[in-house]
Parts: sequence; C-alpha cells; structure tokens
Amino acid sequence: YNADPHPGNILVLPDGKLGLLDYGMVGRISESDRKTIARTILALENKDKRTTANIYRENGYKATNSKGDLVDDNVLHRFASFHF
Repeated sequence: YNADPHPGNILVLPDGKLGLLDYGMVGRISESDRKTIARTILALENKDKRTTANIYRENGYKATNSKGDLVDDNVLHRFASFHF
C-alpha cells in the first residue's frame, strides 16, 4: 500500500494509466488485514455502526470518555470514518 496517496503523488498518463510517485511510505498488508479493511469499508458504506465498532474492538481499538468508561458504537464508527 502507499501511505501517502495525495494528488501530487498520482499522475494520469497519456494512455489513461495511473502513474504513482514517491514510494517513501509504502508497505505490505497481510491478507487478513486486507479482509478486515474491506469489511470495515463495507460497514462504513452501509452505515452499520455496530459492525464497524465490533471490527475495531476485535482489532484492539479501545476508546474511553473522560470518566474512563468505554465509548459506544457511535464513537468507534466515527473514528473509523476518519481513518477511511
């Protein structure tokens, strides 16, 4: 994956293909992680807050409010919408 995908790093070539620049921030994603990312994107697209939150919890995300209580599904869904 390219961790720095902004318009300055992507060109449309004359033949219509994409040209990618700046490979300074790249890495590999395991098949398991790719599936998790795909599930998260689908849950976000479907506005399925419970599934989004469950995926985040399954992968170790924890968020608490100022009192130290775990936050509800809405907050984790919102976090995911920022990440994706």
